[in-house]
Amino acid sequence: MRIIVRESDNVITMFSENGFPTPNEGERLVELTEIEADRCRAALNRPNSGIVYSESDHSFLLTPPPSMANAVPPTATSGNFMRALLELGWYDDIEAAVDLLVSAHPVQGKLAKILWTRASVFERYHPMVIQIASMIDKTSEDLDALFRLAGTYDNP
Repeated sequence: MRIIVRESDNVITMFSENGFPTPNEGERLVELTEIEADRCRAALNRPNSGIVYSESDHSFLLTPPPSMANAVPPTATSGNFMRALLELGWYDDIEAAVDLLVSAHPVQGKLAKILWTRASVFERYHPMVIQIASMIDKTSEDLDALFRLAGTYDNP
């Protein structure tokens, strides 16, 4: 089995059981061992794998499923999360909201402060993340955009 791999991120963009697929610019052709080929074939059996079969040359084009094209990462590292907040201009507002929680609700505020200052990972659907975002009038779509942006950075 032969595959075509995109050089920028090593994503398999196409593979062929028969014949020699031609790589485009920025791609390379790789010959798989039998074990690697078996793993690649197993990926074909996954539902919603985004694989398109070409009958003309018996090859498969791998594409992300439509539902994954704009997926929201479920988590963000603290560094990436803070960087995204800064880039979106939310950092100071979030910090003020956390301070407001501390003064208005001692227990809940203390938990928010601990999350804000010590979390190594922020979860998109954590109730505290949602509550603090709503305190600065951010919507669910805004939070999705924040986590998508945080997901574009290399982990610090």
